Amino acid sequence: MLLAAAVGGGGAAAYRRKGSRASLEAGAALAAVLLAGASLMGARGGGLTTWRAGNGLALAAAGVLAGYMGRAYGRSRKALPHGALAAVGAAFSAGYAANLVGVGLA
Repeated sequence: MLLAAAVGGGGAAAYRRKGSRASLEAGAALAAVLLAGASLMGARGGGLTTWRAGNGLALAAAGVLAGYMGRAYGRSRKALPHGALAAVGAAFSAGYAANLVGVGLA
């Protein structure tokens, strides 16, 4: 849920600062997917299948964040926000992937 709040808040901040509607929409969409994944992972009585589905959703959203921001960092070479968000997205992706294969890093 922390990543969802950061991504949603970052999109809103980009909209306020630069008028970037695309950042606002992408931040809201990724935050919604991350929250849906967190909800499924924490669902009582959902079992392993529900937990895996939530983890998969969160992995996909974190991967999209890492990929998009990594590409933006490659073009701009701006450590903030592009480089930092690419690294955060990659770290969360690694944690979600590790959870899915049973390594349990996150």
